[in-house]
Amino acid sequence: VQTCALPIFLTIGNWPVQENTNCKIPEELESWTKLFEKYYTNMHPGRVLKWAYSLGSAELRANFGSKKKELVVTSYQMSMLMLFNETDSYTFEEIYNRTLIDREEASNHLAPLIHLKVLLAKSENEINDNDVITFNPNFNHKNYRIKIPIKKSKTKQSDQEQKTLEVITIERKYCI
Repeated sequence: VQTCALPIFLTIGNWPVQENTNCKIPEELESWTKLFEKYYTNMHPGRVLKWAYSLGSAELRANFGSKKKELVVTSYQMSMLMLFNETDSYTFEEIYNRTLIDREEASNHLAPLIHLKVLLAKSENEINDNDVITFNPNFNHKNYRIKIPIKKSKTKQSDQEQKTLEVITIERKYCI
């Protein structure tokens, strides 16, 4: 597997206020990130490099039988999809244990892949720990390049919006 990555950098002040969440990236990318971290710290001593996997995106080229497709996905979706290079089926619990992505986040990122039939599961709405999720080698779509969305969680989104508004209000106060 040939891996290519192009990181985009912003200072912490430019990123939306968001808690960092865990994500174990695929082994194919882990060695690349370690190499890049070494390069970055040598070029910019004193700077701290933090990977924001919850904000990242990736383009994957996938083979579905004889058809090739390009999937534009989030970093979380990439981490989960790349597991299927090893085997065709996982339970949701196994995906969680291998990627360390929060269960709700993992479910929200898997749902569109199941809805579009990239992956197959018994239910696309609610995913339980014992549900088996299988790679669909017969996936078909009219487009070569497919942007996969994520399912937003309403309650979590409103809580996050509330916290963001509070931080913005505090930052906009005058300092005397």
